[in-house]
Amino acid sequence: MEWKKRIGSMASYEEDHNITKEEKPKQAAARPSRDDPALAAFFSNDPISPSESNLHSLADALRNYQMNADVSSPLLNQMISLLSSNSLTSDPKSSTLPPDFPDTLPRVPKSRLKPDDACPICTLPHLSDKYPLVVELRCNHRFDLECIVPWFRVSDTCPMCRGRVVKEREVVAEDSEEEFDDTYG
Repeated sequence: MEWKKRIGSMASYEEDHNITKEEKPKQAAARPSRDDPALAAFFSNDPISPSESNLHSLADALRNYQMNADVSSPLLNQMISLLSSNSLTSDPKSSTLPPDFPDTLPRVPKSRLKPDDACPICTLPHLSDKYPLVVELRCNHRFDLECIVPWFRVSDTCPMCRGRVVKEREVVAEDSEEEFDDTYG
């Protein structure tokens, strides 16, 4: 009987977040959606070894987004041309990241975002979204999480500066047996 009282007094999700049931989160503009057939095809494929056709389908999806959203971004144009070319698949230095890598990136709190801060990929202001998911790379470039995830499926670099987003592991040379001195016990 006591548990019913506790359950009855629990706040709903809307009450916890000060949202009325009629109020729905508003988004200023449409971001690339996984509902897009080209993006759906890209995300359904093996993330470890993206094929050339996968890269072209991602380029097509980004091109469709650019046309439908009437977005003009030099970085988006650069990403589309890079994905359309064979340079990613022919570059032996280029590699992909684990699928859970974006989850490990530090999130930028809404309080640290300025009104004129925008995602360099989609060019939309970060604060145009009521609940922005902005990540910051090691190079201090910031992106909407939704925009940078497709890039990480095909590259392990920042699309802005081409810096590697993960540190390369240092190879530690093992001491040889000759250097071992057993007198120091």
